[in-house]
This record gives sequence, structure tokens and C-alpha cells, in this order.
Amino acid sequence: EGFRSRYLVGKVDRPEPEEFTFANDVVYQEMSAEVEAYFKSVAGTMWAKGGLCERAVVYVKFVLILGLALFTKYQSVLGSGSLVNSFMHCITMLLVIFNISHGACHGELIMRYPTWFSKLSQWVHVFLGSRPGDWMQWHNVSHHQHTNTHSDLDTNRGMPFLRLHDEDPHFWWLRYQHRYVWFIYPMTHIVTFIQRERFFAAFQISLCNLLSWALAGRFCMWQLLAESFMFGFGFVMINHITHTNDETEYVHRPSTKVGWGEHQLRSSSNWCMDNIAVTMLLGGINYQIEHHLFQSIHHIHYPEMSKIIRRVSKKQNVPYVSFPTYFAALRSHIKLLVRMGTPL
Repeated sequence: EGFRSRYLVGKVDRPEPEEFTFANDVVYQEMSAEVEAYFKSVAGTMWAKGGLCERAVVYVKFVLILGLALFTKYQSVLGSGSLVNSFMHCITMLLVIFNISHGACHGELIMRYPTWFSKLSQWVHVFLGSRPGDWMQWHNVSHHQHTNTHSDLDTNRGMPFLRLHDEDPHFWWLRYQHRYVWFIYPMTHIVTFIQRERFFAAFQISLCNLLSWALAGRFCMWQLLAESFMFGFGFVMINHITHTNDETEYVHRPSTKVGWGEHQLRSSSNWCMDNIAVTMLLGGINYQIEHHLFQSIHHIHYPEMSKIIRRVSKKQNVPYVSFPTYFAALRSHIKLLVRMGTPL
């Protein structure tokens, strides 16, 4: 219950943020009612919440990805020390966050799975160099409750080198941001994960280097840096473009209360929705709208939920942004970088 009251945004009674209202959110209430009606219609079947299909995906992914993460970490720290091993561990880090720790930290497992398994899935987050509690504080609350506003850490930590919003000040070098940003994005892991957990990360880095020196006769700092840069770039390129593109909206300081659910629709976007392989590999991150509206529901249900959400958004005349391919979303992100970098 403590987890629900602190981190399940949009699902519990809480003091309302200055920007949004939950109580009078007509769009979210209608979507929520229809989604709940859908799950009542499939209750007791393999497609239910916590049903056979969901459980199979959860447990199989956990075993395979965790095993792969342990193997690639061993190869990176104690193996040959090649960049190939670091690249493979970077891939498993992305699989870990998108398929295990991210959903667990959002409460996907807390109601329908053993408590120990839910906690373990959250703590798998340590493979990324930080603890789950800090992630839940800035991601679940800052990003999910205040998406694309001045209170959203995810979209406001780039200045003065990255301008993504009209309200941000403009500097002369920003006209080139669409060219140099690709050299900044690899720093995302250090800035987003490591910097906030400096002591924990320092302990982890020291432990890896000590083990590498004791068992392999060398230090592994270069491998750890390579993993960090590659993971940071991959994380941004997969996740960041769902909110920072030329189709989504950013509201710096709203003067009136708007519905939280409507704002999630306006500030988030999907891509590659018809590709089940992408959805399974990335834990439903490509269904960012559904994830933001119903963050405690497992991603295996997103394709069916999206039909409901698209229908309600059309009825309520609220945009539902979806790109047919990943590269279409990326082009929109680059278009935003160019527009925001243009002198005022």
C-alpha cells in the first residue's frame, strides 16, 4: 500500500499537482472505465491480468534476460575485455530495464505476483548502476506525473546544450544541436543514473574493478565506460523520442488545470505499433501512450488497450500520435531539434 500511495501515479488518491486534475479528468475516466470493462470481459481467461499469457512472458523473460545479463557481465569484467563483450552487455542492460526493472518499478507485479519476485525484479535495476528507489522517485513521479512540463526531469536536464521547448532560452550554439547532440546522448547513463547515485555507483565500479584485477589480472574501467556510453545512447534513442518529437506537446507552466489523462495523450507518442517483435523486445516502450496512462498494467495487454484508447481519444477530439516506423519517430525528433535550435 505504501508503494501504491507513493508511486502509482493516476491510480490512487493523492494531492493534485499544480498542472493537472485527476478528479475531473473526463478523458481518463472514460478510458479507464472501458479498459476495466475489457479486463472484466477476459477475466478467468489466459488473457486476463496475471493470466497464463502474461505470467509466461513475465517469468520466461526474467529467467532468460537475467541469465544473459549475468553471463555478459561476467564476460565483460572477467573475459577478454573486448568491446564486443561490452556491446553485448549494453544490449542486455537495455533488455533488463525495458523488460524487467522498469515494469516492476511501476507496480506491474505487485498485485498479482509473489512479493519477493516483485522486489527482486525491481532490484535487478542494479545492473544499471543505481537503486530502484531513486529511479521510482524521479521517473514514476517526476516524469509520469509531470510529463513534458517544467517539473519533468527527463525533458529538462539538457540545457544549456540541448533546447527542446519554446520556453527555454536560446544560445547561438543551439543552432547546431541537431548535429552535436549525438555526442551528448551517450552521456545519458552517467547524467541520469550514475550522477544521482554517486556513492552506490562508485561502490559498484570499485567492486567490478577489484574482481577483474583479482581474477583476470587487469582493471575493467574502459569496459565499464564503453557499456555506459553505449547504453546511454541506446536508452535515449529508444525512449526519449516518444516525448520529444515535433508532434507531441510541451506545457511549461499551465495556467489552468487540465486533465492528467488528456495531457498524457498530448505529450506522448507511439511508434511501430504493428510490430509484435519490437513490442516484446522493448517491453512495450513503443506503446508509450498506453504505458503512461496505465503504467501498472503489463505491456502484453497494450495492443488491445490501444484500440480502446484510440477510440476514446477520437471521440473526445484529443490527438493520438503514432508513428508507423521507428525512423519516422526519429525524423520527427530531429525535426524538433532543428526547429528548437533555430534562432528566435
